Formats: sequence, C-alpha cells, structure tokens
Amino acid sequence: MILLKNKCASIAFAIATAIATASFAAAQSSQTGSTPLAGGVFTLLNGSWMAPNIQTFPAWIGNEGDVVGTYLDTSWTPHGFVQMHDCRPGDFADKQTGCGQTFILDAIGALEGTSYGGTWLNGMDASGTVLGRFTDGDGLVHGALWRRSCDWRGQCSFKFQSFDPPGVTTYILFPDDYGTFPSGFSATGVIIGSYTDNDLKSHPFVATPRFEWPFSQADIKLEFSTLPFPDGAGASSLAISQSGIVAGDACSASSCEEFLRSPWGAIRTFDSQAPGSEIQPASVNSFGAIVGSIYGQPNGSFLQLPNGTTTTLDFGPAAINDRGEIMGSGAAAIILRKTDGTEVEINPPAPWIVMRGTAMNDRGWITGWVYDDSTFLPTAFVWKPGK
Repeated sequence: MILLKNKCASIAFAIATAIATASFAAAQSSQTGSTPLAGGVFTLLNGSWMAPNIQTFPAWIGNEGDVVGTYLDTSWTPHGFVQMHDCRPGDFADKQTGCGQTFILDAIGALEGTSYGGTWLNGMDASGTVLGRFTDGDGLVHGALWRRSCDWRGQCSFKFQSFDPPGVTTYILFPDDYGTFPSGFSATGVIIGSYTDNDLKSHPFVATPRFEWPFSQADIKLEFSTLPFPDGAGASSLAISQSGIVAGDACSASSCEEFLRSPWGAIRTFDSQAPGSEIQPASVNSFGAIVGSIYGQPNGSFLQLPNGTTTTLDFGPAAINDRGEIMGSGAAAIILRKTDGTEVEINPPAPWIVMRGTAMNDRGWITGWVYDDSTFLPTAFVWKPGK
C-alpha cells in the first residue's frame, strides 16, 4: 500500500511537472521575440535563470533598460538577478558596462534551501552598484550592496558587502521579520529603508555613501541618519527619487502628515489629505511629485504635486517618472496615465491573464510580471511604448 501510494505520488508529480513545462514552453513559443501591445512592444525577460516552475519578480528598470529583481527557484529560495540592457552596436564604452549579460547575485552568508532565506534585490545606482537584502542562517535580515566593476572586455564582477544601521537588533522572534530592510535607492547611491531595534520596534533610516580613497579597494562607507519629527511622531521613508528626494509620512498619536526630504536633508511637511489616516507614498519623482494611497480607503489613490495640489486617481499607482507619467494596476491590466491626463490600459497578451507593473523608467518603459491560468507563476517582462 505504501509503495503504491509513493508510486502514485511520483506519477502525479511527474504529470504536474510535465504540465508546467509544457505551459512554460507554449508561453515562450507564443512570445518569440517581441509582441506588439497597446501601441508598444512587449518582451519577456530571457535571463539565464528562466526555466519551468521559476517565479520572477523584477523590482527596478533603468533608463538604458537594465532590470534588477529577484527570482524564486523550485525550492522557493530567493536569488537576485541583474539583466543588463542590449549592447548598442559599435559602442565600445557601452560594452564595458557589461551590456547584454545576466548576473545572478547571492549574498555571502545567505540562508539557502528555504522559502524565507535567500537574497532580494531593490535596484541599481548610476555607478552600477546594486542594493538588496538577505537573511542569514539565524534568520536575521541584513542590507547588502554589490559594487560592479568591469574590464575593457566587458567582463564584470560584483563585490559584496553587508550593512546594518547602528542599533539594529541582534536577535529575532521569527525568521525573516527582523533586521535591516532597504526599500529604495537613488541614482547617487542614497539608500532608504527601516530597521528593527532590540525592543523590536521599527525605525526609518537614510544612508548616504561616503567614499574614501582608494574607494576601488574599500567597502562603501555609509553615513546613517534618522528622520526626526516633533511630538514623538514616527516617520516612515517610503519612496526615493533618482535625485535623492525622499517621500514619506510621520504619524503621532493624534495625526499624520506627509513630508518630502531634500537630497541635502531639509524636510518639508504637508497637511494630511485624510486627517488621522496614514498616507503611503508609492513613488516620488525628481521634482517632488508623489503618487500613493491613503491607508484603509479603497478609493484613496492620489497624485500630489510639489505645491501640495492633489488629484485623485482611479487605480493603484506604483510609479511616477520624471516626465510625470504614472503607472499602476487595474484588475488584471496595467494602467498608464500620460502627462496630459489620458489613461492607456495595457492588457496582457495571450496566454497570460494577469499583468502587473512594478517599475517604470523616465522613457516610459515598464517592467513587471505576467501569469497564465495553468501555472499561475509570475514571469517577468518589459514593455516599451511606441515612438
């Protein structure tokens, strides 16, 4: 009876794997090259990690088309990936950036083989340094940086270092829930995030790189600062622009207010759009325009201009670029709000049934993931608007 049960389980697993493989192959074959979509072009990422039963979550896309994110292997362990942009023909300097290549980044000391360990990536700065986090063998989370260096042939390597703000906890109650959690990265290398102290309370931080000669040999030195607010308000830094503007909220026992922090540390506050409610910025551009939502309000999505003027949005925003375009998600499609206020709905091409955007660059290129109705496994894509 036991042998029969094991044999049946093995057959069931084989059938499930075959179905997933066939679905993946069909999806790949139906998306050979690029597909016209919503006035633009839809392309699946084709990194070295791509295989059946792999889940891919892109987190950032640069203006050249570099994509940074995380994939889950078949044991659900997270690994970081960097897929560089296609090389520009005849551009020798571009080749020295590592263009056209894919890199898998795993933190040194990251716990492997479990669903709560591994490495997650956030983005990349203008120098090619990559930001992320990892969970160690004790279940504690740490920030991580990988500094890229390439030779004249375009052969690149990434130097790893971990970091934690002063006062971070040294113990945990549950794995993967305590430690250092970077959440954003500017083009100049400024990091925002939060950390847990020994009382297991969360605090925001801003970390600014300080390079010391010879900086090519040493780790990146980070100068940490907090976000002080009066009346005991607890601040959260939730979004950062490429220029280093930080957007967030600060809530006391009686009220909440939004704030913008300039790259040099000056803080400007705004009256809350919903007194007593928590404001959650999702993205801020280099001019200080914010998109986000009001916690607990189903129709609370908004665009707030630097002068404080607010417009209600009818979809959940994920990003605003420096052109003022806003990208977010509807029920199963991506919504792109143009600078003139018109909205374009980008529906997933067959066989995909759901499409989610996670990041957008200043050229309007969008990255995110799609899945079909047979495997429900997220697969990464890039969508580029037409000219």
